[in-house]
Amino acid sequence: MYHRIAAEAYDPWGLAVPAERFAEQLDWLKQNRNVMPLAELAKLHMQGNLPSNACAITFDDGYACNADIAAPLLAKKGLSATFFLASRLLDPDREFWWDDLERIVLGSKANELSLGVADHTQTFLLGEPNAADQIRKFGQPPETQRQAALDTIWAELLPLASGEIASRIDALRAQAGLPKGARPSHRPMSREQAAALPAGTISIGGHTLHHLSLPDRPKSEREEEITVGLRECEAFSGQPVSCFAYPYGHHDGETGELVAAAGLACACTTTHGAITKRTDPLFLPRIQMLNWSRDELAHELAHI
Repeated sequence: MYHRIAAEAYDPWGLAVPAERFAEQLDWLKQNRNVMPLAELAKLHMQGNLPSNACAITFDDGYACNADIAAPLLAKKGLSATFFLASRLLDPDREFWWDDLERIVLGSKANELSLGVADHTQTFLLGEPNAADQIRKFGQPPETQRQAALDTIWAELLPLASGEIASRIDALRAQAGLPKGARPSHRPMSREQAAALPAGTISIGGHTLHHLSLPDRPKSEREEEITVGLRECEAFSGQPVSCFAYPYGHHDGETGELVAAAGLACACTTTHGAITKRTDPLFLPRIQMLNWSRDELAHELAHI
């Protein structure tokens, strides 16, 4: 499981792998694993014929670097991957909300921000910005006032509907005095870029319309996010879409039933682990790829 091809000092969720490390990891996977399209992996798993060294490469969300950097490298090395796209967020002029929030809280000069959620308003004192705000490794807890505020605001916004999230991000951005727009390093790909991805190398997967935490939303909204998102991905890519990834890895039984009703061959979680004979294809585990060298990757996958 990948998200971004980039070098980042602030990466608490481990979303970024630098291009040179990504190329190194692809070389190792090609030499040591049977890399195949995700749909084929799911089919062989269902048939009970999945090779023990099989793997599929996936990218979540739809960052532009996936199209600009990852896809050409994959094609060069003769490897396939699935790109899971949140169809309504493919807008190169607006960052994904979690990235925009990071920019607002960590990158502005505002000393405080107010957030209205439900029937209350919270005010977050940020203090003066400093260089330490911009440094945070994978899994590291917040170490500055701004980092702690960012985590709290993120958790408040996560369960909301897409329009509610967008309006609050706009309000926070206005308080911070920052313009709209996307940093080149964080921008999503456009639908045109998604449509131009090499079909022989890249398969498109569904990732909902707006990348919502599905278990937090009503059933009718979840169904629309899944099914309409799939149709939109098929429309702009010209590819049949048979695979899905749960945004944030959040899922429950009812959401799995909606995915099954959509006729999907498989769906991916963010649960760490390998596929076993008992693994439900609608709840596939994955390995989150970090900034590992070849040796580190070999060590991490030694028992998988």
